[in-house]
Amino acid sequence: MRIALLFDIHANLPALQAVLAEVDRAGVDAVLHGGDLVGWGPQPNEVVSLIAERGIAGVAGNHELLCLGAFTEDHPARNASTAWTASVLTGDSRRFIAGLSSQRLFVDFLLSHANPAAWHDPPDAGCFPYLPTGDALLTDAAQLRHAPGGVIVTGHLHVPGVYACYFEGGAIEVRRLEPSDEFLECSLGVGEWLFVVVGAVGKPRDGVPCANYALMDEVAGTVTLRRVPYDVGSVCELIRRVDGLPDTLAEELARGR
Repeated sequence: MRIALLFDIHANLPALQAVLAEVDRAGVDAVLHGGDLVGWGPQPNEVVSLIAERGIAGVAGNHELLCLGAFTEDHPARNASTAWTASVLTGDSRRFIAGLSSQRLFVDFLLSHANPAAWHDPPDAGCFPYLPTGDALLTDAAQLRHAPGGVIVTGHLHVPGVYACYFEGGAIEVRRLEPSDEFLECSLGVGEWLFVVVGAVGKPRDGVPCANYALMDEVAGTVTLRRVPYDVGSVCELIRRVDGLPDTLAEELARGR
């Protein structure tokens, strides 16, 4: 089975459309999303509508929960984005994101927006830490060894990479999609436990203003992190025209930061 994995779309419709066009050409068996459909970007309803129309299943991210008022954060730009997004969400969009679960278990992997080791109920900002390193990552990996296939697929970090853990030697092997590369293919059999961090479709933070997604091939036993070019300038212009989204968001998007 070949599965396309989309994370952190962030209300960026052109980026989502570009990724889905490539996914359709690739002829995948399924498409899943990992949350943060909304936030930061100028087209939250359009993105949610397309995801719903395509029947793409997935999980909630922190931006969905922020827009639903589950918790708040002390972050001026994020607060501005959340306030504007929450004010324009339609009833259909709100119902769709409210129906998203925190995590989903599949036969060969666990899908979670952020590190599932941090999840707790009721959710708050502490459920969405950025990826730890060193001993902390090994500790989290040990807690999550029950995950199907020893594979966790997450996003949230917005920087694509694969983290393989070897418990016996206490080592972590990190492979990142470098700025000069269009794709990175890794074996799902690397290490004893694998943390696949899918880059952001709609708001990359690796310095490359392209859309990112991952393609998992369960038959070949590989996961490939991929980049797709799209019209970034059109989205930046839309952001600047929205009264409620900071212009700095357009500047960050244009830089891939």
